[in-house]
Amino acid sequence: MSDAPSPIERPRYLLLALIALWCLGMHDMSDGWHSTQLITDPLSSTLRPAGINEWQSLYFDARFDAIASHNQLILPLSIGQLMLGAMLAFISTHALFGGRASVAFALQVIGANALLLIFSYILWEPLRQSMVELILQADPLPKELLAAGDDAPKLLWGQFRASFGLQLTVLLASALALSRRGARDYLGRERDNVNES
Repeated sequence: MSDAPSPIERPRYLLLALIALWCLGMHDMSDGWHSTQLITDPLSSTLRPAGINEWQSLYFDARFDAIASHNQLILPLSIGQLMLGAMLAFISTHALFGGRASVAFALQVIGANALLLIFSYILWEPLRQSMVELILQADPLPKELLAAGDDAPKLLWGQFRASFGLQLTVLLASALALSRRGARDYLGRERDNVNES
């Protein structure tokens, strides 16, 4: 009789990639759902999460006003973000809890999320411009922007770009992690031939 195959351990880089994908998927679901709600149910703009500060409240108001003025553009992008974020969260959750997963399909979902992220960043430019203008017109300004002085617009634009760069980096790094042989072997293994690391 041949010896039983040795268990396949989950690479640690794969664990980190799946956690990062899950966080990003949940973020996209929340963001897409929130934007869709603001368009389809304007009364939802009156709701505020508990414990938000002055800066967060101002950002929320500026986001709502900007979305309201660009709703025909934002709605399809928000629905796409919600659906693709849900797929990303489902795939990463399934793999995190030991389920087998198609690496090819996971890479397609990651690629679709990356394309949507890039197109959304380009198409949301008018919305971001509106948000910056609305925030800078607030009276009084939050202390973070007062401290920035004339650099306040750069601070706001820098936050938008940093968020975009972080999300794109997570997607690309996770795609690279899933493409490695150790990740492919683990995700495609038989269920009884596994050793969680």
